[in-house]
Amino acid sequence: MLDRASKGLALLWNVPVPMSSTPRTLSLRYGSPAAREKLDAAVAALDGVALDGVRVSAIPKERPRPEADILIEGDNFWYAIVLRDITRPRDL
Repeated sequence: MLDRASKGLALLWNVPVPMSSTPRTLSLRYGSPAAREKLDAAVAALDGVALDGVRVSAIPKERPRPEADILIEGDNFWYAIVLRDITRPRDL
């Protein structure tokens, strides 16, 4: 996350931890705390969002443009991401 106004930068990095079933996330910050605050807000907005049945396909560019929820165009391939089910926590 870059905050141009304050010239701050914040990064997330997933760190594999031996003997752990899940990676840990390291947050790095450089400059003002504004970028870190923006990054924390973006991560908090994703809290409780669950994806089920995600499919990612790499399709050669010579084939027709695929249908997808998210489509990324590379030099030689289309990267098609299909999200079957997205759930968000209910407001309590």
